[in-house]
Amino acid sequence: MARAVASTPARPASRAVVTPGLLLALLAYVETSSGVIQGSIIPVLPAVGERLGVDAAGLNWVNICQLLSSAVCVPVLARLGDRHGHRRLLRLTVTLTALGTVLVALAPTYPVLLVGRVLEGTLSVWLPLEFAIVRDRLPADRSGPAIARLTGCLVLGVTLGTLAVGLLARLSSDPRVLLALPAVLTLVCVPVVWRWVPESDRRAAPARPDLPGAVLLTLGLAALLVGLAQGSHLGWASVAFAAFMALAVVLLGTWAAVELRSTAPMVDLRFTCRRDVAPLYLAALGIGVALFGTQSAMATFNAADPGLGYGFGLGTIGVSLITLPTGISQFAGAWLHPRAARSLGAARAVAAAFLLAAAGYALLAACHAAIWQVVLATVIAGIGVGAVIAGLPVMVVAAADRADTGIASGVYQVARNVGGSTAGAVFAAVMTALPAAGATGRPSAGAYVTIWLICTALLLLGAALLATTPAAHSRD
Repeated sequence: MARAVASTPARPASRAVVTPGLLLALLAYVETSSGVIQGSIIPVLPAVGERLGVDAAGLNWVNICQLLSSAVCVPVLARLGDRHGHRRLLRLTVTLTALGTVLVALAPTYPVLLVGRVLEGTLSVWLPLEFAIVRDRLPADRSGPAIARLTGCLVLGVTLGTLAVGLLARLSSDPRVLLALPAVLTLVCVPVVWRWVPESDRRAAPARPDLPGAVLLTLGLAALLVGLAQGSHLGWASVAFAAFMALAVVLLGTWAAVELRSTAPMVDLRFTCRRDVAPLYLAALGIGVALFGTQSAMATFNAADPGLGYGFGLGTIGVSLITLPTGISQFAGAWLHPRAARSLGAARAVAAAFLLAAAGYALLAACHAAIWQVVLATVIAGIGVGAVIAGLPVMVVAAADRADTGIASGVYQVARNVGGSTAGAVFAAVMTALPAAGATGRPSAGAYVTIWLICTALLLLGAALLATTPAAHSRD
């Protein structure tokens, strides 16, 4: 990011002494809670819609509101954290998210549910803010592994959230009971962050807010994400979908031009285009596809009636259980990545993880007739994906100025989310275009194989991108 001189104020007196180990444990709890929130909402949405009388189209907007809120909040709040204090913004967003989880759980009406989801969107900036705090407060040799493991806690939380609501559903079908779990976990995060998480010292140089950049980026991402989310309803070949995509291109292109001319841009595009950084952001798009884009496809494949020629006919609990090894393997990959990075070097370790993930998806495309085959393939892919999502942000953070850690990792987060959103839309189109013979509205086995092969190709491209970075030619 911009290499402006950052101020370093005196460290304020802390109300509690927090050791590096305790700080990591506290933030690990916060990120696991974030994952539980994200993993628990999707399985419960049908029950929420039934309780509030909302149809499938209305429930789609429940997810769109969260996506839009995330797209707006991550770059804006990450930059504010760099300039005004990362703990200050983490406190704000944790409090807003806690309020959102309560509103989502208890929502008496559809509009209240949407407000809750908008507030929950602020949790997407937690990781960038935490990365900045960790980088500032932990010794240099511990900050990288800590960042990797916080990412692992997030993916583990997603899996635990999905599994937990599936098990709770056997005791109660009331969505208010099911969504009480993420609400309680997040409410506990509020005193944790306010009482024990220390403030970072580094600050970006004072500057006027980049309002034009913030507005253009917000509108551009909104047009892109809404268009992708509504593509199946609008029609992929419709004028409306094309208009959304054209508007996104115009707005984001204008935003890029404005940022390049600004003396204090919200996002320093010259930094993002550096030879050692651009491949990381491009690779983030690819790993977003593998991490987020295949979630719905895997769930529908495992739940499909075997009479279609594929699938296992699993119910909600069965689908949750078959995905549990994937989440655990992603967590293991993230936890083990620091050791691989010490042995191979950061770039080589991430490139190797991309190759392992690609091998897992290739195996899945070739062998998926039995549950054990699917579990084996997704565990292999999960270890690779977990290591990638742990290692990429460490490299991004290391390349950025300390005072710009928040926005650098925030842009990475946005890139990964955009990759997942794009993949979700593309894969939905693939499943529509390749229907099963004699089963209206059901995708064929070939549709799933196509999706897994797309993931394989993008993961191989990610490995190639990492090989182009200067770090790939050293062991540092």
